[in-house]
Amino acid sequence: MTSGPANVQNNMTSWDEFIIKYHHGGKLNREIDFEYLNGSVTEFHVDPDKLCYWDVLGDVKEIGCDINNVVELSYIDDDRTLKYIHNDQGIVGLVDQLRKHRAVDVYVEISNVKHDMILPKILLPGSHNVELNVGQDNQSENDSESNKDDDDNLVDVPFINYTSEG
Repeated sequence: MTSGPANVQNNMTSWDEFIIKYHHGGKLNREIDFEYLNGSVTEFHVDPDKLCYWDVLGDVKEIGCDINNVVELSYIDDDRTLKYIHNDQGIVGLVDQLRKHRAVDVYVEISNVKHDMILPKILLPGSHNVELNVGQDNQSENDSESNKDDDDNLVDVPFINYTSEG
C-alpha cells in the first residue's frame, strides 16, 4: 500500500519512513555498476506490511508510465545482484531490503511491447479515481431477493493438524 509521491513537508508516521525511489523515464545501464541514465526519480512512502505487486504497478502508473506495456521492475540487493519484480514473490525481496535500509531504489523500464497480463480494474487506463460507496447498503441483488440464511452459503473447509512429535 502506498501513499503517493513523497512530500518532504509531510508529518511522517512510522511506516512513512519506508521509501521506494522509482527511477523512471531512462534506461538502466547494466554494464557500469547499474547506473540509471537519463531519467527522473519519484519517491513514494510505503507500508511494507501491505505492499503488493499491484501497489507497485499503481505507483508506476501514477508517475506516468504506460503499464499496458511490459514493465520491467528491478532493484539491487545487498550482494549487488539485480533482482526483478514480476509478481508478489519479487515483492518479498523488495520488502526485505526496505526493512534493512528504509529506502530502496526501484528501476523502471517500459518496453513498447504489450503484455498479456490481466490488470485489476483500478490500474486500467482512465481509472484515475475510484468511488467507494462507504457507509451505503452494499448488499448484492441476490441478497435482497433471497430468504436464505447465510449458513446456506458456507462451505466446509478441511483442516489439517500437524504435530511436531517425532
